[in-house]
Order: sequence, then C-alpha cells, then structure tokens
Amino acid sequence: MSGYIKKIIINGLFEDKNNYKIDLVEGCNCLFGDNGCGKTSIINLIVHSLTVNLEGIRDIPFKSISLFYAKSGTIRALKLLTVSKSEFKSEDGMKGINIEFTFHPMKKTFTLDVTRIDLIERQYSELIEHFKKLNKKYINLTHVPLLRLHEGEVAYDDDLLNRALRRRKFSQKQISELLDPSVRTLVSLEKEFIEAYTDKTRRIKDELDSLKSRIIEKVMIDEKLVRETTRSFALMTRALEKEPEVVDVNAYVEKFNLAKLDVPVEKVKEHFGQWKALNERFRENWQKTNELTADAAKAQRHKVEKEYRKSYFNLFSITHIYNQFESIIKEVEGVQKTKSNELKTFIEYENQINNFFKNKTFFLSEDGEFSIKSGERKIDISDLSSGEKHILTILGRVALSNEGASSFIADEPELSLHLDWQRKIIPAIRTLSPNTQVIVATHSPAIFENDAKEINIEECRS
Repeated sequence: MSGYIKKIIINGLFEDKNNYKIDLVEGCNCLFGDNGCGKTSIINLIVHSLTVNLEGIRDIPFKSISLFYAKSGTIRALKLLTVSKSEFKSEDGMKGINIEFTFHPMKKTFTLDVTRIDLIERQYSELIEHFKKLNKKYINLTHVPLLRLHEGEVAYDDDLLNRALRRRKFSQKQISELLDPSVRTLVSLEKEFIEAYTDKTRRIKDELDSLKSRIIEKVMIDEKLVRETTRSFALMTRALEKEPEVVDVNAYVEKFNLAKLDVPVEKVKEHFGQWKALNERFRENWQKTNELTADAAKAQRHKVEKEYRKSYFNLFSITHIYNQFESIIKEVEGVQKTKSNELKTFIEYENQINNFFKNKTFFLSEDGEFSIKSGERKIDISDLSSGEKHILTILGRVALSNEGASSFIADEPELSLHLDWQRKIIPAIRTLSPNTQVIVATHSPAIFENDAKEINIEECRS
C-alpha cells in the first residue's frame, strides 16, 4: 500500500480551543467515546478532507485539520495535508467562507471560496479532481459512512405510498430499490461487483482462449519439438529405473474442466494406462535382455531382442506426445493460478459473508450478481435483515477496495449487528484486506480486536 494515516491534528472543532491530536497505527485503530464527543465529526472531517468534499468541510464547525501520513512499514509521520476554514467579508459587506488547502509534499496552497454551495461544483470541479489525485498518491481511502436505518424506519413502509406505487405497476423489488436507502446502497454495490467481476473474468477468458491456441501449437512439429529428443532419452532411462507414478486421474480431469476443456475421464485414464503399460513392457524386456546367457539359443535371443527393440521404439515414439501432454497440463495449471489470483477476493468475500449468515447461503453468480438462498428458495436483497444488509455493504466495500486501498474508515460498523457479529466484523475486514489500515469509530467494546489500538477521543483533546 502507498501509505497510511499516521497522525491527525484538529483545531477548533465545534468551538475555540477544542483541539485534538490523534496518533494512529498501520494496523487496526478503534476510536471510542461517549455520545457527543465528536467521533463522527472527526471521521467525517478526515474523509471530507481526503476526498475533497468541499460542502462537507464547509458544514463542519472547525478551524483547521492537519493530516500526517507514513510510508508502509515505517512510523515516521510526514505532513501531507492541512485544511483550514475562515470567514471573510466581501466588498458589499456580505459574509463569505474560504477553505484553504495546503499540500505539503508539493508545497502548494489553494484558497477556495465556498460561500455559495450551488457554485462549488461549477467553479472547482477540475480542481477538486486534481486535489483528489494528489491525495490518492499518498493515501488511497475507502469509506463506509454511518448507516442508522433499521427496519421500520424507511419510507417504503408507508402503506399509502406502497399502494400508490403498486397502482403504477411497480414491483415490490422496485419499490424497495426506490425507497429503502440500504437496498439502494446494495443495488449500487452489486453493480460495482458486476463490473469488477466482469473485468476479472474477461482476463481469465482471454487466458483460456490463448491456451486453446497454444494447445494446437503443441501438437505440431517444430524445431523445439525436434530438440526434445534429449528429454525423451531421459524418460527412457527413468522408465528403467523406477515404475511410473500413480496418477490421480480425477485431479487431471478437474483441471481440464476448470479450464473449460471437455476431456472425458475415460480418455485420461486410457492415456496414463497406456503410458504405464509401455513403461512396464520396456522395463520387462530390458530385464529379459540382461538375463540372456552366452549359451542362449539363437532363436530365443532373436525373439527377446526383437521384443526389446519393439518396446523401446514404441515407448520412444510416444515420449514426445507424453511430453506435450505434460506441457499442456502445466499451461492449464497456469490458467488455474491466474483464475485463483484474479477471483481470490471475490471467493473470500463469499466465505466471509457466509461466516455471518445463518440458514442462508450467499454467492456471486458467473456475472458477479449477488445471489442469496435459503435451501432452494431464492431470497431478495430487500428481504434481508438490516444487519445482513449492513454486513454485505461493509465487507463489500472492503472487497472492492482490496487491491488499491491503503486506509479503510468506517463509522460505527457495529450498528444493526448483534454482539456475536460485532466481535467478528473487524477480523473479517482484516481477512479481506490484510494490508489495509483500519480506522473505526465505535460505541461497542465488543468490536475491539486484540491487537487493535484503542483510542479514547476524550484523551486526545489538548
């Protein structure tokens, strides 16, 4: 990872002289404190500063925030970004608000007038994207915001609204997607999974297409095949020294199936059976030749030597084919390795979700869509509990950011989760993205990991 957030200094949060200094570690950090101590505001201020959310920064009462980063594997704090907010009076006496960004590695400062929220996007869109790229070079952030909604709190439970939408021919699934924020979040997340999964499987398909072309090439005579005579002689020698290894035919067939190559089990069994028989016949005839005595009858000697030559040339002529088959197997194993590496995060996401779900099974379809079943019955996302939706969202965000994120921030990830799930959430995050810094704000001691740094917000005030 590029770097992690090492230290945060905030001045004037909510009021003058209400300052904070927070030291973080590269691993897991748990921020805790009483309601109203400022955890959520601190989390939001960090996130808004790194993602250059001008409106979010504008709405939080503070004077300045300085963020320090450290390179992965080090603890030296390096100043990255300072964001400060100040008021001014325009020429016509109207109050205005300026936000000042200082990027310390580049020693550049930018002052932005954010008085009119409606003009922010129009005035500063290119500059905002530039700032984001600057920050991302040092801290690549993934954020899961606070989700307070529970069953019974969403608008789609309003019976009148439900009836009105049904009269417009909306299905219950469409109503849920329109009006339930948690379902909207998951539908959006699913689209990102489909896009990411499709990208990964496209690479695997390209590998498979290339493999099929290479298989055709391997059965054609070329200079390389001619040079493999030496290897053929080595196989002949090995045939004399020891018996062929016992082969797990089903394992080979499984490899072919994973590579989308339809090879019948019987053909693979016949391949290795014939190879074993050729080896045994050659070794047997070699031994008979060595056992011939000087006074052996001419006819007997002729017969033994003839059988030996026949078994020798039979085996020698097949070694090229056997070599090419072994070469194809290595190519198949290479594609398997690529597939395993490309889909590792998705498979681990499925595993982690299923560690939480009870009497339900979660899996990704071949297109990357979310699929949930209870036995043979399909379950829609909207029918999940708030805790199940929350787990899908948090761990989904971690999974999607696995390859690029250096810091993962979540505000009260334990919301909607019962005690057992609260204990499991941080380990699940760390399993999905072991090299990512984790920062969580929480009320629940159950969420603390054994090696996590526990940070009492009240003790960070200065």
